[in-house]
Amino acid sequence: MDRLLRLQKRGARIILKRKIREVSSEQPFKELGWLPLTERWTFHKCLQVFRCINGFCPSYLLNLFSRNSDVHNYNTRGRSNIHLNRISSKSGSRSFSYAAAELFNVYKDLTARLILRGKRFETPT
Repeated sequence: MDRLLRLQKRGARIILKRKIREVSSEQPFKELGWLPLTERWTFHKCLQVFRCINGFCPSYLLNLFSRNSDVHNYNTRGRSNIHLNRISSKSGSRSFSYAAAELFNVYKDLTARLILRGKRFETPT
């Protein structure tokens, strides 16, 4: 993953014709309107969860996520969060259903704002 990020930074500098030590690594991304790969992956996971919750996803993903309010009737601060199932292994924490739900619970407000702002995203085919 680190190698891909370095390659992305290098590509941005080549496109903008910048030298390696000329500017910080975030400056070319801002000029090109790019997100670093790690942030892009995080955003696309959150975007997919948002689509699943609102019914804009393939049928096999529709029932993958549920809200805490669907699991219990207690009025808690996290009732609008995605319910995280209990996991018993490290590989379970890396699964899409768990990792994406966990990320969405952290970034749900930011994801919703970016989507509602009207930013265009490629839809999967």
